[in-house]
Amino acid sequence: MKRDALVIGINQYPFLKRLKYPAGDAEAIAQLQKKYCEFSVRRLPAVNKDDELQVDSQQMVKLDEVKRAITDLFCPQGEQVPETAVLFFAGHGLRRDLGNKTEGYLATSNATPRKELWGF
Repeated sequence: MKRDALVIGINQYPFLKRLKYPAGDAEAIAQLQKKYCEFSVRRLPAVNKDDELQVDSQQMVKLDEVKRAITDLFCPQGEQVPETAVLFFAGHGLRRDLGNKTEGYLATSNATPRKELWGF
């Protein structure tokens, strides 16, 4: 049984308040999924520390990276489709009021609501 997980932890936001904990929270989830649930875990953003990938608290993550990673998780190419796919996101969430409805977004590092760039 194939299990895939994508953990996203974004601390860096040039146009929103910088956050302290998302990358660490995402890495903690990644470690638990790998150790106890036998998931194949992809981290975003990732850095190689001591020959092991970790969620990087210093990198920015742009909208196209998040779109591509989520699409790859839930609509993978090839014959190795996972039985279970899990998405974990830690970072800013944004709400956009459209009058008769509200949209919710996962804020990417380049999110700039005043320029109508909201995230995913």
